[in-house]
Amino acid sequence: GGPVGYDFGSIAGADVLLAIGVRFEEILNYGIGDFYAPDVKVISVDIEPTEIGRNRPIDLGIWGDAKAVLTQLNATVKKALKKRRMKREETEWLRDVQFIVKSMNEILASGASSSNKPIDPRRLGKEVCEFLDKDSCIILDGGDIQAHVIPLFCARFPGNYMSALGGSLGHLGGGIPFAIGVKAAKPDKKVLVIEGDGSFLFNASEIDTAVRHDKQIVIVISNDSQWGMVRHAQQLTKAYDVGSKLNEAVRYDKYAESLGAYGELVTDPEEIKPALKRAYNSGLPAVLDVRTDPSVLSFANFHDAEKEY
Repeated sequence: GGPVGYDFGSIAGADVLLAIGVRFEEILNYGIGDFYAPDVKVISVDIEPTEIGRNRPIDLGIWGDAKAVLTQLNATVKKALKKRRMKREETEWLRDVQFIVKSMNEILASGASSSNKPIDPRRLGKEVCEFLDKDSCIILDGGDIQAHVIPLFCARFPGNYMSALGGSLGHLGGGIPFAIGVKAAKPDKKVLVIEGDGSFLFNASEIDTAVRHDKQIVIVISNDSQWGMVRHAQQLTKAYDVGSKLNEAVRYDKYAESLGAYGELVTDPEEIKPALKRAYNSGLPAVLDVRTDPSVLSFANFHDAEKEY
């Protein structure tokens, strides 16, 4: 579901869509378009009643807590199936979704174990997700890197994960300000931002805010020296490669140090976890400038190329 289901196509063809705490905003094309079946029935579950039916018509609205509603739905479905002595039917659509999940896991696995240099962004995502303990908060910002990491991260509690891409709170570049806010609200938790170099540049100066207010956040930059999603879309459609390359010589770790934060350049995948440990042990806001492979495509690239060009 969500951006993963939208970009991978598993939403397409669904005759019923159960939207749990979902805002149909830009990242989901406001709930309309070719990726949704024309006759799809939408059931919207949300704890905030004004969100139900906000951007697209819905067929059934349920006002309630997601966990409570799902618990009741599961119990009702099991009871109904048992009463009718039925098993869930394995439809063609379900088989397609299972194939999509299998394909996605294979794509991620192929890069998550890579020892290549520059670092495969999927390996970066794997290392970060494994490093974070069960009581950490992660904020994802950017395009390609978010698409690589979302399927690898398993949220364990409300607020464990926050996206700075799309939504009513902002678009690209919100990662660092979001993280400062999370650290202020939850000072005892580890707070980490993982973002692309393009999105980092929007609000990189807020590292100074984190330093001045003593809010230790760790910013992991997947630095492929490009606007990855834009450039990959240009390459996939054989359009001109224009205005999407960034400066390879820039050292974002040195920039962080100039603002009083901890900074480190990471070029070896085996050094990701040790660098994260050093960053947190510094006691300062920190930036890890991780050099990643600019040629690695995310699953979202193919959808964006089709949509934009």
